[in-house]
Formats: sequence, C-alpha cells, structure tokens
Amino acid sequence: MRGDIEGEGALGKSPRKILKSGGSLRKRALWALLASLFIALACSREEPPKEENAKAQNGAQSFKSLTVEGVSQVKNGRWTLSAASAGADSTGKVGALSGINASLADDDGEIKVSAKSCAFDSETSVKLYGGVEAKWGEYSATGSELFFDMKEGLLSTSQKVELSGKGIKVTGDSLSLDAKGRVTRIKGGVRAVIG
Repeated sequence: MRGDIEGEGALGKSPRKILKSGGSLRKRALWALLASLFIALACSREEPPKEENAKAQNGAQSFKSLTVEGVSQVKNGRWTLSAASAGADSTGKVGALSGINASLADDDGEIKVSAKSCAFDSETSVKLYGGVEAKWGEYSATGSELFFDMKEGLLSTSQKVELSGKGIKVTGDSLSLDAKGRVTRIKGGVRAVIG
C-alpha cells in the first residue's frame, strides 16, 4: 500500500493503521491460512481400503482341521464329518470345508463318504462336491456331488452316478441310499453290466 491513503476503514481506522498496528490483520490472515491448510491435510488423508477394514472387523477364522460328530437315528448310529481345512465367519458359522471324510456307523456297518469339499445344509446334513465317493459293504458309488443327511442316514444325488460292487456296475442319472436296510435306488438312464 503505497501512496497516500485517505479515509477510514470498516473498523474506523485507516488501512495503514490496521496494517502497522501490531499486524493484527496479517496475523489473523496467517492463522486462517494455517487453519485451512491443516483442515485440508487432515481431510485429504486416505482411508484404508474398505476391503481391509471389512477383513479386520469380520473376524473370519480358518482351521487346519475340523471334526464334527453326532447321533444318527439309524440303528444306534453315530456320524462323523472331518475336514482337512475349514473356515468360519465372525459369528462362528462354518463356511468352506475341504478334504472331506464323513461316515455313518450303525449296527449294519459303516457308510463312508469322501469329497473335495462340502457345505453344511443344516446342522446334520451336508452337500458334498467334487470327486464324491460313497462306500458301504462291498459297494461304492462315485459322482460329482452328493447330499448326505447324516442324522437320517440318507444319501442322494440328482447328478450322474456310477455304482459298482459284487460283480455289478450300474450307471444312472440319480441315486438314493437309505442307510436303514442299505436300500439303493438308481433312476434315469440306467445301464448295468453284470459279471
């Protein structure tokens, strides 16, 4: 501000007096600038990715092995399900299971089932996937998926299946096995080779 300044400012002082009297306007402007800069920096900090926050809050767990056992309603039966690895969410609900071995042992023997993975359908039933094989007595059945109600002793699939044992090989579009009496049914597109 050079030259002659005449008149009064908004505060009743001349602009020259405002600038020279302790520099209060300059100090206020500097503080306002610093405050604005601080707020801008604080607000521009990046948040961690939401996916990382979700994982941290999720509390998901993984296990190297898991075994679950229970009582079956089939002839004094007990069932067991073992997984080579398992995962659970923060509420404890079991999710992905892999390396599966399940069995139902009763007065008539044992039904064993193996698969690459499975998911619980209820507390006592699972849906098994990938390279599924069920064995009982001298028989075995193989397919891509199988529903196993371990409490009721029921195994079923609506996928192509192959049953073999005791000099017989049967293929079909579906299979059901009732552990009570070991009754097996194969339906749709049935082909049998005996001998």
